[in-house]
Amino acid sequence: MIIKGFRYSVAIRTLGKAGEIYQKELDSLNNQTIRPEKIIVYLAEGYDKPKETIGWENVVYVKKGMVAQRALEYKEINSPYILLLDDDVYLPKDAVEKMASALLTETGDCIAADTFPNHKMSAVCKIKAAISNWTFPIYSKKWAIKIQRTGSFCYNNNPTKDYYLSQSAAGPCSLWKKNAFLSIRLNDEVWLDRLGFAYQDDLLCFYKLYRNGGKMMLHYTSGVKHMDAQSSRTAYNVDPIKFRKRARALFIVWWRTDFDFGENSAINKAFSLGEYILKFLWSILANAGYSIVTSSYKPLYYYIVGNVDGYKYVHSDDYKKVTNFKITNV
Repeated sequence: MIIKGFRYSVAIRTLGKAGEIYQKELDSLNNQTIRPEKIIVYLAEGYDKPKETIGWENVVYVKKGMVAQRALEYKEINSPYILLLDDDVYLPKDAVEKMASALLTETGDCIAADTFPNHKMSAVCKIKAAISNWTFPIYSKKWAIKIQRTGSFCYNNNPTKDYYLSQSAAGPCSLWKKNAFLSIRLNDEVWLDRLGFAYQDDLLCFYKLYRNGGKMMLHYTSGVKHMDAQSSRTAYNVDPIKFRKRARALFIVWWRTDFDFGENSAINKAFSLGEYILKFLWSILANAGYSIVTSSYKPLYYYIVGNVDGYKYVHSDDYKKVTNFKITNV
């Protein structure tokens, strides 16, 4: 059933290089049962305008960055809802209708499409995720994804409903109340771009909404596909420098979203630190084993150095300028 009167616009972040995949995304937007009022393409400065088009999208040049190209005021958009997309997403014709219906039914602030179906991973991949990242399956009637105090997450291993409440999600496709998005002040998170590898930019966005009292959900049956997901998933596993940057980002995000959140009590900080230390020690063992198997010191070395880098950064002058993850009205 088509929702009457639902008004939204689309915001796509891109470098203009997705080619045919980007064209498929534009075509899928053009075929939605609920047509967007506008499609605004936020193209990084210095990059050529994409040749692919459907003829009625508008291109706006903005500063380059995974966070910077998302953390905008969206003054070009007057719609009360905004669909945030990467440039490599395919949406079935009723995808927005399904997501909007759930968002309105639950009076939520944001709903994301499940473009990274953890529950569909093979048993081997689930074991690897648990060993390497402390990412565990759960069986919940309420939650899709829950963030642990270690900064890792748990995922619903047997979703039986179309959507669930969630604390985070993968970032390629999400539908927001525009006011709710603006309220999380995502521009405060552009520090992540300065690290040179914006790992966990999606968690900083969605979890910030949740931690500050917002309501988000994850939709399992929208049919939305992330057409280029594999390239981004494997990059940090094959590049030792990115592996180091990933470890650094994980430490900083844990520090920011849990350990140093708001006026955290000494007791809460002690529990948070204790859990992270347990994860750290386990990861030392896991990476030591991986180093032995691969006859390379790099996995263990770069994991340790990445954590040291993270510790140094949260005590740097640059980080001291960043406002707390807990939003307070000034």
